[in-house]
This record gives sequence, structure tokens and C-alpha cells, in this order.
Amino acid sequence: MLLIAAVATLFLSFLFALGGVGSAAVLVPVLHSLGMALSVARPLGLLINTLTLSSASFVNIRSGKIRVREWLPLLGASLCSAPAGAYASTVVPEGVLLYFFAVFLTLAGLVMLIGIKKTGTKEAMGTGTQLFWGGVSGFISGLLGIGSGGIVVPILGLMNFAPKRIAAITSLIVPVASFSGFMAYLQMGDVSLFLAVVCGGLAVIGGYAGTSIMHRFLSQNSIRTFLACTMLLMACKIVYDML
Repeated sequence: MLLIAAVATLFLSFLFALGGVGSAAVLVPVLHSLGMALSVARPLGLLINTLTLSSASFVNIRSGKIRVREWLPLLGASLCSAPAGAYASTVVPEGVLLYFFAVFLTLAGLVMLIGIKKTGTKEAMGTGTQLFWGGVSGFISGLLGIGSGGIVVPILGLMNFAPKRIAAITSLIVPVASFSGFMAYLQMGDVSLFLAVVCGGLAVIGGYAGTSIMHRFLSQNSIRTFLACTMLLMACKIVYDML
């Protein structure tokens, strides 16, 4: 199982870094389909998302593309709600969680496939709205062991945010919610530290390699289309396996 998890982590981290997104949304159901318990795969997915997307967040903050203090309500709500989602996952039946995965992958895949319109001009979000969507996205992140980007991205798109602004906000909230959820799983004792260290290191390597290749050689639009189709196929497989 360690070898399978290591190979899957390296490959998917590399593949999804080509499209500039985290791999946990697909990695968790893939590991589960290969025989890993969801209770083990979820915290692993959260750790990998934290590691692979933290660098993007750091770059955006350092370059001034986003100011952390403007998004503290969103961050605070996701930070608090992710552990609640992690604890809730212990009482939600596995079949229900898998259907949630299918819905999430379908939503995220369609958003990547269709794309967010490029005419968005909005830059800010009210405190109440931040608290609500931060809480929702953080809870789902902890519940499923995935990044909250699949929830945040379409919401920001519907609110008429510009694509570059959406990418900056997502890179900020996803690592925070993912790390908070991971710590909750760690406290519950559902984390294999050895597996986390090995797969975490491979995720960093795969993410760095994928990002480097993307910027030098590939068209991001074509890669994102491929990843979107991968998500939709994975959603179909989950539903088919449960029928």
C-alpha cells in the first residue's frame, strides 16, 4: 500500500500541478479504489494539498497580489470549520461520502472545463459573505479530505471576480483549510506519520516538477481541459462502482 500511495501521489501531484491545482480531489478516491481506507486517505489528501499549494500562496502574498488581512474572515471561518468537517466524517457513512466525492468532482470538473468568464471585475467580499462561504468550504474540505477550491472557485466566479483574483484567493484559503483539517485528523489518530512523510515529500517533488514544466512548455488551457475530463471520469467511476 505504501508503494501504491507513493506512486499515485507523485504522479497525480505532478499531473495536477500542470493545471495549477491541488490533486487531493482525485487522489483520495483513487487511493480508496486501490484499497486504502477513506479514514487514511482523507488526511493524506489534506496534507498533500497543504504542501503543494502553500508555495503558490506565498508567492501571491509576497508579490502583493493578495492581502491577508482583507480575507481574515474567510480564513478564520475555514480554519474553524475544517476540523468540524473532519470530526463529522467519522459518523457519516462511507457510501454517502463517496457520493459527495462524485458531486464535488463533477462540479470541479465542469468549472475547469467551462472556465470562469474573463470579464469579472469584483475584488472584495463582505465580512458576512466571507464567514458563510469560508465555513461551508472549510467544512467540506475537512469532511472529504480535499481542498476547498472546488467550492470557492465557482462561487467567486458567480460573484463576478476576475480569474486572476480567484486564483489568488483560492491559493490562500485552500492551504489553511487543508492544514486545519489535517491537524484534526492527526489529533483523532487517523494519520500514518510515515505515510504522510513519504507521500508529502513526493507531493512537493511532483508539484514542483509539474509547475516548472507547465510554465515552460505547456498551454495551461489544454492541460486544465484534460484534468477536467479526468475529474468527470473519476466521478462517473465512483457512481458506477456504487450501483
